[in-house]
Amino acid sequence: MKLFALVGLLLVLGASAQNQQQDTKPLFSDKDSVFTLTNENFKTLVTDTQDFWVIKFYAPWCGHCQKLAPEFAAAAKKLLGSAKLGVVDCTVEEELAAVYEIASYPTLKVFAKGGESNPGTDYDGERTTEGLVDWIRKATGEEDGKEEVNKLVTNLKYLETFTFLYQVYPEIPKGILFTTGETAGFIPGWYTTLAGKYKSGKDKKAAFGLASLDDEDGQKIAKRFEVDEPTLIIVAPDGENKGWYVIMDETLGSKGSANTKNAQEIINEVLKGEILEDEKIPVPAFPEPSKPREVAKAYFYEATAENIEKKCYKNGKKNICIMALVGAVDVKDRVVGGDNAFTEFPDVNDLSKKYRNDPIAFVWVDAPKQDEFLQAFGLAWEGTSKMIAVKTGKRNRYAVMEGELSSDNMNTFVDKILGGDMQFKVLKALPDLVPDYMMNMNMEE
Repeated sequence: MKLFALVGLLLVLGASAQNQQQDTKPLFSDKDSVFTLTNENFKTLVTDTQDFWVIKFYAPWCGHCQKLAPEFAAAAKKLLGSAKLGVVDCTVEEELAAVYEIASYPTLKVFAKGGESNPGTDYDGERTTEGLVDWIRKATGEEDGKEEVNKLVTNLKYLETFTFLYQVYPEIPKGILFTTGETAGFIPGWYTTLAGKYKSGKDKKAAFGLASLDDEDGQKIAKRFEVDEPTLIIVAPDGENKGWYVIMDETLGSKGSANTKNAQEIINEVLKGEILEDEKIPVPAFPEPSKPREVAKAYFYEATAENIEKKCYKNGKKNICIMALVGAVDVKDRVVGGDNAFTEFPDVNDLSKKYRNDPIAFVWVDAPKQDEFLQAFGLAWEGTSKMIAVKTGKRNRYAVMEGELSSDNMNTFVDKILGGDMQFKVLKALPDLVPDYMMNMNMEE
């Protein structure tokens, strides 16, 4: 019986070992916002910094570790810029597991401040995404009214650099920290501390940005400033979308307090005007943010005796007037002097919208009542709508469109005018329209 029991135990242990080997695939990928910590980088990233860390010590085969992995990765993504979440694979990093006396998996430890002698404190919150996020935000003071880190430091994009330098707090110095490697894209604790020192309420004496040398935007920014390694530059705008900058002489080290001190010294020199002229480097040009083209309003007025000079002949910079000669029967809901054009001719309305930004005014005329007006252009009302163009200047000229008021005809007509291909005739005098009251007098007679 003992022999059978021993054999059974060996089989169970063998199966367990086999399952552990099968479950040793990595729990996190490079796409996750989680740091993979090792014996080689733990000191540089954790104990030599002032950053807030929550570190998960785990074994890949551990079922509870596997269950926690997606929750931990999601929390890391939500806390970008506020805190750092890292993992230690204790089956590989046995020395770290021994140093921090890891006895069960997963163990979560909090490192609020650096220091090689800091043993970390045990995390005692809920092990869910929301639980981790809420606990860490309370621990870092964000829920007590502290401003979030990403509001103190701007992650810069190349096309937003001009705005950061010259349009947001345009007259104060701007710091840009270039990072690379495992810390690329993450805001160091010392840099957040530095930014906080130059902010009081809503007032800022300096603003701060971050650019990663490992992504395309950061590389473009760095190339403009001729930077190729992690460093801090301070830009002094001149109020006219230009300025100068200086590069911090001291190399960025692993000690955050030293970085903060060195950066403060150079920023204060900039604020006090103590930077020597030969140390100032002109700020390179960055693309200005694109401004949407201002779209002019589209008008298609009814030309009358009272407004034809203003709306057609002398309409500001619009020295070309396109007239649609139509019958009143074609116009629905007519409003004298209004801009509600023709519902029967949608193509005519579209024409005025298409060329709204060109030097063209658009009007329509109730042609059957305007015989003398039409005669000035060599026309007579024959029941068919027409279109003419009047070009004013030192010599007044006109052109008559051939064919019906179709979209193709009208667009070709206007394009020829704008392209200089239209043959104009001399117009001896700008004709007037007969006012409505004179038409009524003629009818009574």
